[in-house]
Amino acid sequence: MGPMLYRLLGWVVNGPLSNITIMDEHGRPCMGANRISGLEEMLVDQYNQDFAEQHYSQKSKLSMEDQQFLEIVSTSATLTDGHYHLKLPFCKKDVIMPNNRQMAEQ
Repeated sequence: MGPMLYRLLGWVVNGPLSNITIMDEHGRPCMGANRISGLEEMLVDQYNQDFAEQHYSQKSKLSMEDQQFLEIVSTSATLTDGHYHLKLPFCKKDVIMPNNRQMAEQ
């Protein structure tokens, strides 16, 4: 029976690796390991190649309202005296807000 690989709190190799034991400079047995760090990206790329008609993406799609909000924010953002000013994303463009300053100050 050869070595077995387990994933518990990380990857663990268990079992005999070979008949030859490789020792480090202090006389301890050692082994090498290769790590594939981009495994998830490789799987997504493979999925996209296998199913080209359906492009898989982990990014969520924005709704129409989200797209409109981002457009309003990106076109209306101004920096005045160290403060950013943005237009509020109302459904209608010409909204007249009441002057309720006195109530807000109470």
